[in-house]
Amino acid sequence: HPTAPGRLLQWIGDRSYSLFLLHSIVVYLLGAALGPILKPLDPALATLLFVPPALLLSLLASDLSYRVAERPYFRKRQRDAR
Repeated sequence: HPTAPGRLLQWIGDRSYSLFLLHSIVVYLLGAALGPILKPLDPALATLLFVPPALLLSLLASDLSYRVAERPYFRKRQRDAR
């Protein structure tokens, strides 16, 4: 029975490839959207306001990619190997 931190790390690990591929796109798009709002702020404050939504959106995008593309691909590959 895995512990909660273990389950969280497993969840992130399962989605790590999608996270690797998508985080830069999320950061770019979010930066383009929030840049005009955050630019006049102190850099430390702007970072504190930017990082949490960037992390959350990156995790959501990677989860969607994992569920829609990666997991079905690996299941099909497993079935075809039988």
